[in-house]
Amino acid sequence: MIVSRILTSVNKWFLLTICLVTSVTGLASVDASDSLTASKVFADIPLEVLDLIRPSARLDMIDYYEQADSMLTVQNALGGTSRLEQVAPDYLKVPVTPVTTLEIKLLQSGKSNVIMTLYTTNSDTQVSFFDSNFSSLPRA
Repeated sequence: MIVSRILTSVNKWFLLTICLVTSVTGLASVDASDSLTASKVFADIPLEVLDLIRPSARLDMIDYYEQADSMLTVQNALGGTSRLEQVAPDYLKVPVTPVTTLEIKLLQSGKSNVIMTLYTTNSDTQVSFFDSNFSSLPRA
């Protein structure tokens, strides 16, 4: 139990370090003229990546946040609730279940965007990278 918490902490610090390094080098800054936002990615993300929140519920969550500047709680596929926690043009965080969180971060690589998702459960974090068409990018 203690070892898994330490490993989770180390994994999160490692991922934060990666994000910080890409931010410092300018890779994580998304151009303001670019129409891709973390909210759009969240709305359009395929069910293979996020199947616990229906696409229509995701759109409702985003619309409610943008129109009322409030966080709408929706029912997820497991019968629990999900809501947006943080929203920025290049970042979005949503606790999908009490033990699962999805984070979306847009990274810019040259003239194209890279979508990074962090899917965290109690003791594990799955990191995935996609292009703007949601095609999985190869790992080095």
